[in-house]
Amino acid sequence: MRALALLALTAALAPLPAADCFCRMGTFCQRLSESKVIFLAETVQAEPNGANPTLRVLERFRGLPADSPELVTLEAFFPRDCYVAPYQPGKLTLVFLERIEEDGVLRDGPCTRSVLVETDAYELALIRRYFDGGLTTLLQGVIRSPGDLSGWDAPVDGAAIEAQLDGKTYTTTTDANGRYELANLPGGRYLLRPRAVGYRNIRGATAVDVPAAGCAVRDIALASTNAIDGRVLGDGGAPLEGVKVSLFHAEIEPGRAVLETETNEEGRYAFHSFAPGSYRVRINARGPTAAQPWDPAEVAGAPFYLGPAAKQRGQDIHLGRPYPVRSIDIRIIDAAGAPAEGIASCRDSLTAIETQAVAVSGLARCAALADRAYVVSAAGTKATVPPGPNTAELQFVLPQ
Repeated sequence: MRALALLALTAALAPLPAADCFCRMGTFCQRLSESKVIFLAETVQAEPNGANPTLRVLERFRGLPADSPELVTLEAFFPRDCYVAPYQPGKLTLVFLERIEEDGVLRDGPCTRSVLVETDAYELALIRRYFDGGLTTLLQGVIRSPGDLSGWDAPVDGAAIEAQLDGKTYTTTTDANGRYELANLPGGRYLLRPRAVGYRNIRGATAVDVPAAGCAVRDIALASTNAIDGRVLGDGGAPLEGVKVSLFHAEIEPGRAVLETETNEEGRYAFHSFAPGSYRVRINARGPTAAQPWDPAEVAGAPFYLGPAAKQRGQDIHLGRPYPVRSIDIRIIDAAGAPAEGIASCRDSLTAIETQAVAVSGLARCAALADRAYVVSAAGTKATVPPGPNTAELQFVLPQ
């Protein structure tokens, strides 16, 4: 069978979600070129989380002899905290394996390259086309709209992309997942130009090398032209400067801000060029702090949907009366009574919001809401400060 030379791999590899998992799922082109064994199978049975599955081979693409058994068992283990294994009883899996061991054993995991067909039927269609001889070259990628702190990118559906080589232009459009492909192109260096209604091209033309027989991948970003802005007004209607305002996606990690900004001297805030979706604009989503001593507030009518070119102007946020603020002074000394360096933390006992202060010449200071109790930690010990209007003073002695 043909070997697919991976001569241009330019797409970033997507990390797995768990922090302790260092596996990366390569692109389709990379896995196709590097896998010595590829077949379609149905999982007959498997241990918890897909370990050691027994598979019924349905289609052999590479590496499995035609006379090999219909039922095969993989030696496989998948850490539960990393991801759901691609072997689930009764479901189809497109299996990518690096090799068959010398003893004939098939092994997979923990860094599997196999995928459940129900979550990525697109790859099965590409595999079939390739091994049926319907592909000599393949240029593929994903067009996304980036632009937030969470790293979440929205696929751009229906984007047009032109690939130009020697005066000839080849065109296609992206699907609902933002994916595009151009098959059986002549080899050469192409200039790619994407466009979509409501988006702007961030980098202009993008070059990519397509081999005479092989695969190339190029992911492209298009920036949306949407925006939302307004003012933050205090209890008396005056604009407030320096207030942190957060943009939250209403569906993707709704408790995590995707963009943040601060109001200017006129109390104005603005967000722009973020992925299309449903959003909320909030202040103090977790509760008031000494730095921002107001009750939570948000733009009225949220959540609201913002498409790639939508503009929401004049979305003001009105804050109530600020809570009184006081200081907690923390002195850190050594066993001899001399000022010592250290870090103190002050945690709001109601919201669990924590701030840290570095001791300078033995003194650290936390700003605190006067009506809240705080748990103060320093020098390996803790103390509770009750609510009150006056400055609280604490002293911690470093252990010998």
